[in-house]
Amino acid sequence: MNINIRLMEENDFSRVQKMIDENFGERYVGSNKESYITEYVAEVDGIVCGYFVFTRVHNMVGNFDYYLIDYVCTDVSYHGRGIATNMMEFAISVAKEKGAKYIQLTSSDKRVIAHHIYEKLGYEKRDTNVFRRELV
Repeated sequence: MNINIRLMEENDFSRVQKMIDENFGERYVGSNKESYITEYVAEVDGIVCGYFVFTRVHNMVGNFDYYLIDYVCTDVSYHGRGIATNMMEFAISVAKEKGAKYIQLTSSDKRVIAHHIYEKLGYEKRDTNVFRRELV
């Protein structure tokens, strides 16, 4: 199976929207055009079957860049085929190429399979708490 990872294009919207809904129960409303945010898709045989968001962050105190990964997902009919692993490996190579210090992500306790992928690729679970205050 040949997995191709590329920048998301406008005509990928409906496939990405479907994956976001299936995997996260959220509604995807459209691409962000900020230069520090990049959306990627994975294709198999010309069919978009994976998605993730890659955000470059500059740490002004340490004067280095790192990346955040969000919404890593695959079409449910493609689960278990190594697509998410391939996307994560791609992200690692891009971050290394750009000279980033590290990649960071958060993941729900419910996404146990994703956690295995992350750990297999060298991500370490940190002893931290994520705090969020809803404003709307």
